[in-house]
Amino acid sequence: MNFFTKPMKLITAVVLRAKSDKVSECLLKEGVMDFIDVKSLEELDSGLADVKAFEQSTSGDEVIRKADAIMKQIQGIYSQGMIPPYRATSQDIKLDDSFSLESASESVAKISDELLEAKQQLKTANLNYHSFEELDRYFKEGKAGYMDIRVGKFTRQVDNIQVKFPDVVLGIFPVDENVTGLVSLKRDAAKINPMMEKLGWIESDNLELQKKAQTGSQQFIDAETRQLLSEVTRKSDESIELVKSHRSELDYLYRELLVLKLCTKIKDCFQNTKNTAVFSGWVPADQAKQIEASIRRATDDQCIIEWTEASNVKGVPVPVELQSPKVLAPFTRIVRNYSIPEYGTINPVIFTTVAFMCMFGLMFADVGQGLVILLIGLLGSLMYKKNPLKKEGLLTDNLCHLLVYLGISSMIFGVLFGSYFGYELFPGLWFSFDAVVEGEAPANSLIKDIYGILGITIKFGFIVIVTGLVLNWINLFRRKHWVELVMDKYGILGGWIYIVGFWGCSYFVKSGYKSFPPGSLFLVLVLTPAFLMLFRGLMETLVDHKRFKLGLMDWLVNLLEVFSGYLSNTLSFMRVAGLGIAHASLMAAFKSMSAMTTNPLFIILIMALGNALVIAIEGLSAGIQALRLNYYEFFTKFFTGKGVAYKPVNIEE
Repeated sequence: MNFFTKPMKLITAVVLRAKSDKVSECLLKEGVMDFIDVKSLEELDSGLADVKAFEQSTSGDEVIRKADAIMKQIQGIYSQGMIPPYRATSQDIKLDDSFSLESASESVAKISDELLEAKQQLKTANLNYHSFEELDRYFKEGKAGYMDIRVGKFTRQVDNIQVKFPDVVLGIFPVDENVTGLVSLKRDAAKINPMMEKLGWIESDNLELQKKAQTGSQQFIDAETRQLLSEVTRKSDESIELVKSHRSELDYLYRELLVLKLCTKIKDCFQNTKNTAVFSGWVPADQAKQIEASIRRATDDQCIIEWTEASNVKGVPVPVELQSPKVLAPFTRIVRNYSIPEYGTINPVIFTTVAFMCMFGLMFADVGQGLVILLIGLLGSLMYKKNPLKKEGLLTDNLCHLLVYLGISSMIFGVLFGSYFGYELFPGLWFSFDAVVEGEAPANSLIKDIYGILGITIKFGFIVIVTGLVLNWINLFRRKHWVELVMDKYGILGGWIYIVGFWGCSYFVKSGYKSFPPGSLFLVLVLTPAFLMLFRGLMETLVDHKRFKLGLMDWLVNLLEVFSGYLSNTLSFMRVAGLGIAHASLMAAFKSMSAMTTNPLFIILIMALGNALVIAIEGLSAGIQALRLNYYEFFTKFFTGKGVAYKPVNIEE
């Protein structure tokens, strides 16, 4: 893992136009180039900037649009077959010379027609099943009043009587020799009666036959319902098997369409002359040699390649790649959701991971509840892994992975504070958080009251803020922003004021709120950086031709912002203690409620519901506050968020 953003280099290349197809395939296979507009080369000190006789390029938007449309059709077919979509790899990048959009469209249309016919048969089977299932339900619920059961015979020859009644539910079954039973819904009588007269239906008034028909109709409907359900299952399986039988063809078409689409997208980034193609883009520095070798192989070494260091590029933003271990993906997402750091600055992922987990653990410390969160995260991750087609709901795949970390954090701090589903089953390795909140801390406890807990979170906030300042100083040093490094409110002088101010406040608290540090020393340490910051205001006044009074006012406002801003940032961490205390207080309340009964079942029920409520409400609150503290108290010290994301054309993405 890099502690800074990944180093980048700019490649500019000229290849023969006849080789552009091979080059585009080669670049796609490498999958590491983030293309830029070649016309921006005019601003670079590059020998290739003289290549200006570009032809009017033909956009591949239409090809990409058609390929996308066919790919969506294939994705729909995959979904109907309940099979995961094709996952392309760099090994698939070889466009078949015989492949065309027209042939792909025809093949997909043919498969779609077959599937449509199978789906139509399934729909018909479903309609028939639900029709008879309604009759079967009325029989089982004793609602015979909805049924119309008839006994008799037809005097006219009828080959397929069901065809005569396409819009009604009609069951036909034998009752006796030459005697037929009919069962239908009374609501359909108006449709059935006229047709029955045309078919020469003669009703029987034989009571014995009518009783026999009553029993026979129920047996017939039950058997018919089971048979139709079996038919629905069979038709559904046939539809799925139909898709699976075309799997290899669908995979081939999807792969070729994807390669065609991405190669076209790459070639759209080329600028063409009569005989050559010129392209440029950003590549990770550690893969520069590999991609150059690939381009030379694809062009039989008939190319010109030039590399430019990122530090020599002006006017073109350098993309940022946050290279972090895959296991830290949830925290990488948190960083990306905030913004993208500037190129060459600190990669904040590992620091965010540590800060977020510590914040959450301090607010939500309980081994048992942490275990529940951990299990929810593991089960959710496993569910998404087993069902890649599953639509994400409120509990997304990324959130499930984050819950695993938060559960571990909660368990670690639960051991430190001695909390197990709200009970102190084992003494805390640090101190008993619940005992302190309830005012029952033992005499030998390291922390004896609420003020001690508040002190821990204030000191934790101080560490987080100072860490952010140090990261900011490193960023400014690497970017050679010397004035900001020294004189900015988040620079060395601003940090000096904050550290001295924190020392002074700590001294005041430890003295029992009676005295500050020795006056002369404290004043010198505070006023020296404050007056040194005045020089920045004076310099800006001279450079920007401001009036002196206006410059002085800016300095005073900035100085006031240093004191008030750092104070509010630090006190903001008291919410960590607040939520931790609220968590312990809620569990104490549920323990008091459970103590009001002697029934073990009620005790278990109260504590189970209490823990579930605390996990849902307090867990959500702690997560939100940890996110807020990272974004507004930590990131603001060093994270400018002016970076541009690295987006290579990559088939696996």
